[in-house]
Amino acid sequence: GFKINSKFKIAHLQEEFKYFENKNKDNFSFGKVNTLILKHNLNIRISNKLQLQSITEYNKIEGKGSSFGDPNRQVFSATGLLQHKPTNAITYGLNIRKDFTSGFTSPFVFSVDSKFDVTKTYAIKINASKNYRVPTFNDLYWQPGGNLDLVPEASYQIDLGQELDYKFLNLRFNGFYISTKDLIQWRPNNSGVWSPINVAETENYGVEAALSIQKQFNNHFIELKGNYSYTVSENKMTKKQLIYVPFHKGNANIAYGFKAFSMYYQHLFNGEVFTVSRDELPFYNLGNLGFAYNFNSKGKINYEVDFRVNNIYNTYYENVALRPMPNRNFSIQTTIKF
Repeated sequence: GFKINSKFKIAHLQEEFKYFENKNKDNFSFGKVNTLILKHNLNIRISNKLQLQSITEYNKIEGKGSSFGDPNRQVFSATGLLQHKPTNAITYGLNIRKDFTSGFTSPFVFSVDSKFDVTKTYAIKINASKNYRVPTFNDLYWQPGGNLDLVPEASYQIDLGQELDYKFLNLRFNGFYISTKDLIQWRPNNSGVWSPINVAETENYGVEAALSIQKQFNNHFIELKGNYSYTVSENKMTKKQLIYVPFHKGNANIAYGFKAFSMYYQHLFNGEVFTVSRDELPFYNLGNLGFAYNFNSKGKINYEVDFRVNNIYNTYYENVALRPMPNRNFSIQTTIKF
């Protein structure tokens, strides 16, 4: 039936840091940001098949720092959403948004999504959107490396997916395409300092697949998850893959649980990537192994101890050129829930 729900939220956030380049000296740099957030949600449920929603939000951000002065920003955004289910098999949604940001002019953006349940277990999904992103305070003022000459990035995106959900098995497969103008990308400059730049035009396209299997019998639980993606992320002018974006990437996780005990194995594959100098960083495989036990799991207060071996194959690898990542290492984590 008809129903209206209204929510208003207010929040204040304060972030502050002091950075000592030499811990033996009293000299330091500092930064501070105060953020005020006002947000209102209005939900109108016209029927079980049709719902409307509006979201209005106001952010006021005031910064102060030894290396970036006293920047401030005010952002007001208005969003309208529609969710409609004309038949039991078809659902679609519409979303329009307009931002008003001090110092920048933002266009209307939108998204459209739809789901078609072909059978009880198989569905087709489609999503398309126009997106716009203004540079963040970090993009503009981070020291060293902030770039005050950045302009906002704009993109169009479309995603077509399929999903099979059958008992203990879930399989998802989708293809995507994204065209971006003035992409904001952080990359090392000639001095080795990471700084954001605008890449004139880029396009991303590829496929993603995800598999999840969960099975429980008596006190035993087994879970298998896997993800794989093939991504072309290309500068349209140079026709070259963007730096540090692998063509192939995948991960797998297998877990077993018995009552309060659990163990898991995680595996990650990261394909070769290009650096700024167009050299290649080789692909790598990583494995992590973990064991956990939950004490007093039925009580009001329970304790979980997690022992983990990271990089069990002691693989040498670099996510960024000339910055080696840790070899085999161990961690113990205790979590108390009450």
